[in-house]
Amino acid sequence: MIIQNISLTGFNTDTTLTDSQNAHSLVSLRGEQKIYFFESILAILFGMTAEEKQHYRNPSGDIKTHTGRLTLKFDTFTLYVERDFETDIIAVMSESEKGIKPVYQGKDIPGSDDHNAYQELMESVFTLVDKQAIRELCKERLQNESVPLGDVLEIFYTYMRPKYTIAYMERILQRTGHVLTRFQASDARNGRDTLVLKNKLNLLKDLRILTQAQNQIARDLEKMGHIKPKKQEDSVDHILKQRFPTLYTFNAETVYNEAQLFLEKQAVYRRYQKTLNDLMARKASLKKLIHTKLIAYSNLPDTFEEDFHTYQELTLDLADEKNSYDKFNMRISDNQEQINRLKKMRMILALSIPALLLLLIIFFPQLTFGLATASVAALVSIIFLYKLQLDSRRREIDFFQEKQFRIRTRIKSIEEKIYRLREKSFLLDDLRLIDSHIENFHNYKKTQKSINLLSKKITQIKTEISELPLAEMERIDKKYKDKIDWNRADLLSYLKTFKTIQSQTGKKGFTAAEKNDPLREAAEQYSHLLVKIEEMRQKLIGKVQPPTTNGELDVAIKSLERFIRHTQLENLN
Repeated sequence: MIIQNISLTGFNTDTTLTDSQNAHSLVSLRGEQKIYFFESILAILFGMTAEEKQHYRNPSGDIKTHTGRLTLKFDTFTLYVERDFETDIIAVMSESEKGIKPVYQGKDIPGSDDHNAYQELMESVFTLVDKQAIRELCKERLQNESVPLGDVLEIFYTYMRPKYTIAYMERILQRTGHVLTRFQASDARNGRDTLVLKNKLNLLKDLRILTQAQNQIARDLEKMGHIKPKKQEDSVDHILKQRFPTLYTFNAETVYNEAQLFLEKQAVYRRYQKTLNDLMARKASLKKLIHTKLIAYSNLPDTFEEDFHTYQELTLDLADEKNSYDKFNMRISDNQEQINRLKKMRMILALSIPALLLLLIIFFPQLTFGLATASVAALVSIIFLYKLQLDSRRREIDFFQEKQFRIRTRIKSIEEKIYRLREKSFLLDDLRLIDSHIENFHNYKKTQKSINLLSKKITQIKTEISELPLAEMERIDKKYKDKIDWNRADLLSYLKTFKTIQSQTGKKGFTAAEKNDPLREAAEQYSHLLVKIEEMRQKLIGKVQPPTTNGELDVAIKSLERFIRHTQLENLN
């Protein structure tokens, strides 16, 4: 943690150096300027009283604004804190590799409820949030005019950063442990496996971080050497510390109430989650059944069975119409043959009568007129009679053809309906197995209905889960992480005993004399953290066998990064 920049507007002293020069100029300040800028840092972070505002405000009135902005650089992010002393509005933003995001914005008046909300944010980042306590810790160096502001800020950083450092290093230790479990000693011999090389690179980088943090924490502990362990004030406190070592600093009644709420909601959540898992498993099983056995029926319409009966009826109607059409064809053919026969007979008679007439005239010339008259009459009668028969046959053919035209229209309409049904329900062509298809279709619809009902129940369960106070449960779980074993069968009884014993002390949490306990706890946690860091370092050294000096370690990391890039390029080629 380091202050990168401070910008002040509307203050009653020359503050232009912080805007025009770098941080190096800030840390070299001495005397009154040193105190002034240190107090401005505290003012931006923790606010000012009305008297302090009056003291630091530019009295000329030329500058209408009275603001301060502070830039704090941490290991993995940058924190921007900007405070408007006129309106008591404060805005906090965080910048990391993922971008900039707002953290807090609102009023912050020391002593008000709004201040409590902002103070919770500060307490999540900084070990100390008491301006007076910070002043006391930095008092000696502030009063020494020869000591620059940079030395004062070193003390400031030492007492402000433990909470962040501890949380950050715990994450590094956890991450390193995960990578270490994936990295086996035999992997190190596989010198061209990119994943193995990346794991080794990450372990070397973590080793460098752990070593640097170890040195910093050791220096900070040395500076915090004046902090003494707490003494046992009475026998009840001693009992609390012995029986409840992870909880004795908490308000027992609050712990009991929050644990009771957590366990109650956790039981509900687990019940919901079990039901949800069962429903989702059943849904997955039914989906698998459809996918493996009934997928062919998923694209069929709901009217598949009705379509089949319609298809059967249309098929029978089509066969009847085609049969009728064929019958009319036969009758037309018969009539056409009769017409042809009649035409032949008419032709024969038409030729026979003149020939007969000629023979009769030769043999009976005296009857020529009579024979001619009779022959013409006979010929006309024959022609007339045959015409009548031919016209009758043609009318029948026209009638049958008209019938055929109507039948063809109906056949075309039926065939179009059948085609549409086939397009709609493609399994209609497989009439041999149609009974099996209908049964499977019913099974598919039944299964799909069950899936829809399960989906509704799943949605309902998810809605009920979302209505649980999950954020509050997460807050409680995080608050008591590594302090409460939630799986303990007698947990509520255990916490009830804690509440009963603590009530005998006549206090809830710390006494007034224990307000500086955050520093004591930070020193104790630092000591534990150093042990964990050293244990992890020894594990890393045993696995990756790094160089012994920091300089050589940096060189090894850069060399491995280059080798990984070359290996990736070779794999691409």
